[in-house]
Amino acid sequence: MHRDYHSQNLIAFGSKIGVIDSQDALIGNPAYDLASLIDDVRIKTSIKLKKQILNYYLKKFKGNREQFLEDFN
Repeated sequence: MHRDYHSQNLIAFGSKIGVIDSQDALIGNPAYDLASLIDDVRIKTSIKLKKQILNYYLKKFKGNREQFLEDFN
C-alpha cells in the first residue's frame, strides 16, 4: 500500500498515470489506498462517482469481496 495515495500524488504521463511520493509504502491492505483515493478531501467528488470508482475496482478485484468491503468501510 502506498499510504499517501491521493489525487496530488497521481501524475498524467501521456495516456498513463504515474504514482509519486512512495517513500512510506508498505505491504498491506489494498483497501487503505482505495479509500484514501475515493475519500480524498482535496477534491470534491459526488457520491455517484465514488461508487463508480469502487465498483470499477471490485470488478477487477480477485479475492474475498465481503472482507475487502469491510476493510474499505
